[in-house]
Amino acid sequence: MIALALIMVFLTFPFNQLGIYGTVWIIVIALMTQHIAFGTRTMNGAIIQIHKELEEAAYVSKASTAKTILTITLPLLFPAFAAGWIWSAVQAIRSFGAPLMLASRGNNVLAVMMWAYWDDGDIPIAAALGVLLILVLIPLTLVMRRFIVQISGQGT
Repeated sequence: MIALALIMVFLTFPFNQLGIYGTVWIIVIALMTQHIAFGTRTMNGAIIQIHKELEEAAYVSKASTAKTILTITLPLLFPAFAAGWIWSAVQAIRSFGAPLMLASRGNNVLAVMMWAYWDDGDIPIAAALGVLLILVLIPLTLVMRRFIVQISGQGT
């Protein structure tokens, strides 16, 4: 539905003047729109867990608003932000529906290429791309998980 809505938007005036339809940017917009709900839910849960008393204690200690945000709020929010980013990135890389509808000659993504090879009967190439996708996503996920643990101070 998102892909169809974006097609309709970017093919009508005044948005058709932007030249976004047929480029990779329409796929980026579609994937961001698809995953923004999960990102906001993840961040809302993390923000609710930060008590107002932490910020009040910083203000009583004469810390500025910027220092309070940089030293208290952001370090507490970072693990949730990074986890949401990892999940969204992995889902976007393997996403199929919207990119398939929005893809053109110059902006194929990996999932659409896999489908095209599968549809053409080149199943070994499609399978190899699937293995490549897994080989890229597993280290990316593991590295980011380790980074989150180290940043949140639990890794020492």
